[in-house]
Amino acid sequence: MWIILAAGFLAVSVAVLAFIAKVTKLNVIPAYVSLLAFVAFLIPTFTVVLLPIDLASGRADAVQDRESLPISYLDHTVLLKIWRASYWLSFSLTLTILPITQSFVESGYKEPWQRLVSSIRQNLRYQALYLLVGLFGVAYILLNTDLRSFSDFKSLLIALANTWGLFLAINFLGHGLVNIPRRIWRSADYKVQVRELEIRSSSVHEKLEDAITEELELASQVVALEKTTADKEWLEDMSNLIPAAVAKTRSTRSRNSSTWISMSRSQKDPTEAQMADLMNKIRNNKRERYTAEWNQLVSQYTYLLDCTNLNSEHVLHHRTFRSRLSPKLAYYYYVFGLPLVKKFVAICAALLSAAVLWAEILINEDEPFLRFVTFPITTWNIEIWSALLLAYMACCCYATLLRLKIFDRYALLDHGHTSQSSLFFYASYCCRVTIPLSYNFVTLLPQTFRDYSTFSQFLAKAIDLQPLGTAFNNWFPLYILLPVLLTLCNSYDRLKRTFGFAGSWIDDNDDDEIGSAAEGRDQLRSEISARYGELPNNSALRRIDHDARDHDNEDDGDTVPFLHSYTAYEEDEVNQSSQASHGMNSVWSNLRSQVNKTIGSAKDRLGEINRGRANPNIV
Repeated sequence: MWIILAAGFLAVSVAVLAFIAKVTKLNVIPAYVSLLAFVAFLIPTFTVVLLPIDLASGRADAVQDRESLPISYLDHTVLLKIWRASYWLSFSLTLTILPITQSFVESGYKEPWQRLVSSIRQNLRYQALYLLVGLFGVAYILLNTDLRSFSDFKSLLIALANTWGLFLAINFLGHGLVNIPRRIWRSADYKVQVRELEIRSSSVHEKLEDAITEELELASQVVALEKTTADKEWLEDMSNLIPAAVAKTRSTRSRNSSTWISMSRSQKDPTEAQMADLMNKIRNNKRERYTAEWNQLVSQYTYLLDCTNLNSEHVLHHRTFRSRLSPKLAYYYYVFGLPLVKKFVAICAALLSAAVLWAEILINEDEPFLRFVTFPITTWNIEIWSALLLAYMACCCYATLLRLKIFDRYALLDHGHTSQSSLFFYASYCCRVTIPLSYNFVTLLPQTFRDYSTFSQFLAKAIDLQPLGTAFNNWFPLYILLPVLLTLCNSYDRLKRTFGFAGSWIDDNDDDEIGSAAEGRDQLRSEISARYGELPNNSALRRIDHDARDHDNEDDGDTVPFLHSYTAYEEDEVNQSSQASHGMNSVWSNLRSQVNKTIGSAKDRLGEINRGRANPNIV
């Protein structure tokens, strides 16, 4: 009976470990960071395996047929212990362990005990503020609610505590139900992806330039303190975080030694708090993050241009990776096969999203009309169908959460460029929404079906919203329509621009950001030309340029020249990027036409020479 649980735990562990290895560098980050992040992401993911087993075991106990127990059956006592351990571990991680560890890795102090004291003090201030706001909310509810006993007051506090997690889970779920099918569908259209990357590139490149400038300013402060600060070991730790910028600043100092000597003499010995603040700024510098994001954007754009490089021979060559397929087979796979598969998957995901949304709307109905979700679960194999549905809902919720950019401070990046604090931030919120998301899934099932599960008997009663009022309990599930409609109508972009959060709040990588597509196109084309050589010159690419420029004339106005400001120390990290690649797309077009005209003239001259109608005139 333990085989299914053990196999599911092993599969989930491998998936979580692969995810952490993708977003961080396991050989670089400390062992306690990787272990804590692994446990924090494992608990939410393992729920996808545990809850279907719980539902199947509870139904078998209700039937009381010991001869036909499911293969995944577990005793009620065992399930209760697992749920208790999972709940309290998740609660501890969310409330204390992850926030304190996150502040610990962000702290700029040198000694570990100083960083620990600073993180505890910071979290105590946050919890005190959180408690103060909560007291005002509880006082308001007490004045408007009739509570007759302490147990009623306790139930009210539990309901309030879980309502916030349920509110987050429904927001993330509603956004993902619309965004995931739409993203998959739009990923099948290369022209749409090209347009989106061109819009994003100008914003990303501008942030990269600002981060490089900020890093050089921090490096200049470190170099200036070398003559005045007695703690050379602390300065060495700072230099090791930004070695290239410090080396460049030192070379500049050697060329302007008199200026730097006067600056060093004017510097006073900084306090320990000032040194910690400088260390914190260096750790939070986003130069490496935006460099990785820019490299990924250039790689994706190059891949899309290769896929649109259609010719009469029907072959496809990629410059960013080496495909195992032959050029002929790669052409049919990437141009025709893969987009069709993506569109089919998008249609299936859209149908499943519609079924989940329908069940959410009719969540309080005992006999809902057209039970798209509950019928296959209650009729066929309960473990498989409930696991598939819960996995899809978890993907919608977690995909939205992990794509959030909170005020441009926390972000998950591929290829090991995610900071430790960002890793803990997203792990804590994954733990926070796990139990509410599971509760939301269980409430989609019929009352007679879900009451037998151990989860309902142990946790669902604690999340019961009845103490907040019958009206709130009945109408709160319909709140999911708000994020669904906002996402469906792309209203998040308008809200971000209205309140000044554009580009620094939520990053869907699919929604338009503030920026010029023409400017982004010039930046990307110049960068690709510097890295991989001349861009493909074909009718398909010209057709994309023509369509994009027609769109630009309507929305974006004139083309802005690309001022590439990478410094010399960026060469290794930006894959031998150009140091001064610049120019407008019109200049590139004129140069390309001039080269083609010169080649054509040379061919005509060679033809005349071969036919004997002219003498060679070699200059």
